[in-house]
Amino acid sequence: MLNLSNRIEISETLGLIGCNTNTVNYFAREDTQNKRVAHLFPIAFEIIGMLGRTLHIDHSVFRCLPNPTMYFWNTKTFSLPKLLDAYLKESNKRGVLNNQDSRVMQAIRRHGRRVQLQMRNAGSNGRSSFMLLDTLHHALDVMDEVLTGKAKEQRPPLPRQGTTYSNQNPALSAKKKPDEQRPTNATEDQNETTRRQKVTDVLRSHIQEVLYGLNEKVNEKDAEAQSPVQFDSNTARFEDIDSAAPEDKQAKLMEVYFQAIRNKVIGTALRSTKRRESLTPMLPLATPGSQKRTAGQTIVEASEDGDEEDGEDEDEDDDVAEEDELWKLPTDDVSHEDIWCTLVFRMICWLMLHDFNKNDKQISKSELRGSRLPIYIA
Repeated sequence: MLNLSNRIEISETLGLIGCNTNTVNYFAREDTQNKRVAHLFPIAFEIIGMLGRTLHIDHSVFRCLPNPTMYFWNTKTFSLPKLLDAYLKESNKRGVLNNQDSRVMQAIRRHGRRVQLQMRNAGSNGRSSFMLLDTLHHALDVMDEVLTGKAKEQRPPLPRQGTTYSNQNPALSAKKKPDEQRPTNATEDQNETTRRQKVTDVLRSHIQEVLYGLNEKVNEKDAEAQSPVQFDSNTARFEDIDSAAPEDKQAKLMEVYFQAIRNKVIGTALRSTKRRESLTPMLPLATPGSQKRTAGQTIVEASEDGDEEDGEDEDEDDDVAEEDELWKLPTDDVSHEDIWCTLVFRMICWLMLHDFNKNDKQISKSELRGSRLPIYIA
């Protein structure tokens, strides 16, 4: 469970994810009021988008949820559809990704184009259309297959007690939907466990790099600050977002993510995975007939023409491998880069599918909350 209602809970959540002390201290220490923890929106919402369960109900337009964070959610200052467009544009640039033709990236581009198509078809009311919301929901289901290594039917269902069936009506309670008959055990095989550990490596590295990059100026002045991130002077930086025009902020954020954050995340996560594998040797995870990718093949040299973009003609794979069944991919065939791209794409789609009231946020709970101390009112 993600606890993000105050700075202490956020720091504890980051600690559970495995973030280093410097990252946890952005929220845990009392002198962190001047620390920057937001780009277009607070990092807490990014974590929710990457890890949060899909709470949207199929074939419905109800998407507003209680805000679980201490921050306000205001979409007037940025555009999630433009952020998706910028993501797909950066991921299609030649030489940016190490393996643009992986099955995961093909699935991401395919579902991204479907979302764009539904937004164009729906026009100005696209965010409320059934087709768009269902398309986003399906994209999240496919991305979860990459992150969990399980098909949708194999994952525990979202409990909906008190919403769909009434406990007071035995006739309705006796009728169970197919989703409620899914296995609820949390057992994992070796492939699923390794996939989860790999995702955790990428996730915590991403959070560390983003928070460090947001506070880069402060960290440069602090001689004691230590971090694995060292930004190149020619690389896009978070400060470029502040100086960009409102219509360019989304593109600038994705430039920073793909040009600066991505390589650092992949490198750090790869070292973490190798270190763990060296301490706990495991059996090969590849399935019969699959081509195994070694850990050293996760990072390769980018081509020299990195500024050129692929044309849309190269993405004509809508009719090929319609249903990917990405949960069948061995963990060795899902690179750290695939996982990072999946997490960022999932974050955008999740935030597009769900919404929060702009005036809603979590407030600090009283120390007496939950206390059984008797109170006498005269």
